[in-house]
Amino acid sequence: MPRCHKTVCALLGAALVAMVPGSPAAAAPVMLEHGGSWARIDPYSQLGNDIWVVDGWNFLRKEWFWYRVDGPGGLGREASIDTLDPNPLVLPSDTSGDGVPDNLRLVYRSADQGLAVEVNYNLLGAPPGSGQTDMAQTVAVTNTGATARTFHLFLYADYILSDGFDTAVANWPNTVLQEFAPWHYAQAAVVPVPSHFEVNLEPLTLDALNDPLPTTLNGNAGPLTGDVAWALEWDFPLAPGASYLISENRLLTVVPEPATLCLLGVGAVGLLARWRRK
Repeated sequence: MPRCHKTVCALLGAALVAMVPGSPAAAAPVMLEHGGSWARIDPYSQLGNDIWVVDGWNFLRKEWFWYRVDGPGGLGREASIDTLDPNPLVLPSDTSGDGVPDNLRLVYRSADQGLAVEVNYNLLGAPPGSGQTDMAQTVAVTNTGATARTFHLFLYADYILSDGFDTAVANWPNTVLQEFAPWHYAQAAVVPVPSHFEVNLEPLTLDALNDPLPTTLNGNAGPLTGDVAWALEWDFPLAPGASYLISENRLLTVVPEPATLCLLGVGAVGLLARWRRK
């Protein structure tokens, strides 16, 4: 089962405290909200997008980006993009006109590594009770150095659609589906086609991205069931001043789970009994 309403409320409360002026938090996460959905994104750590709620339930543990640069200025291993810049440009905005942010622009720059990464999020939530939400995002990687080099960008995603009974499969060439059938579905579609992909048990891929060695995703497409996570990798050369653009669209769909359906069934039986007594 995904994390429930009480946990979400506690997380939201902690985030709101962090945003109060004078609070001990040095840098607060950003909250996006639209329709029956809201999301939390921490630009300052590899937590990244660590909450994505639809109709009061959180279905996401982490969705974030790692990078590696080959050649001058490179680290020789992966690092999360938040390590590029301790003071990134963080610009939330309200594009729907409902008075709350639903869009976020993040810009990270590192002169030492000759690299800039810009991430844009746009949350689109359906009306409350619909069980659907959509997150569109783009990532632009720019070579700000003086020489041509090869760059690697990794997208890592860890959804919590159930308590360890999710199934994930990479539907090549550019779609990944994670589901707790028949109730919860998370699907991601990306452009361009990744160079490599990996479906694995959590936290094996995350550990590889954080260890001191360079990583190439292993190509396992699944389907794999358990406490699963998945990742995509793009490898690309960039001339000085050139950029590489990646687009992702995430769709989250939920329907009532068995306990909820049972309650609805009990209610329906009660209504039928009352109708028969009339």
